Amino acid sequence: FKKALEMDDEFVDAYNGLGQVYWEDNIVKATPYFQKAYELTIRKFPSWPERLEWGVLENRQYLRAIDSLGLVFWREGKVEEAKKMFMLLLTLNPNDNQGARFVLSALYKGMTWEAYDDIDGDMEKEMKLLQEMNEKYGFWREK
Repeated sequence: FKKALEMDDEFVDAYNGLGQVYWEDNIVKATPYFQKAYELTIRKFPSWPERLEWGVLENRQYLRAIDSLGLVFWREGKVEEAKKMFMLLLTLNPNDNQGARFVLSALYKGMTWEAYDDIDGDMEKEMKLLQEMNEKYGFWREK
């Protein structure tokens, strides 16, 4: 990722990748990389397009930047900021290839990052939580 940045210091996915390298063990070190990826995304899109769909490969780095910073906010306990990031993902990519609807369900339920980790990947539990929270808050419509 560092070599990629030597060639292009505005390559969003290199910052996403560096953040992922440190994500599990050193959130303090990971965060600036995710922030930089998001800043470059904002620079690319001073106003958000109507759609930024996952199916267009070039868009994925920008969607990952939004997702990653949303996860940072959640992990830091900044729930409202996290909700905004994941709502943005659903607006830009309503097919939700990244699973933002599941994270939003947990955020609306008031779950911590650590508590969500216990159900992450258990599709039955995630779907139940999605249905419960979506009925209450109406944040996602299946496309």
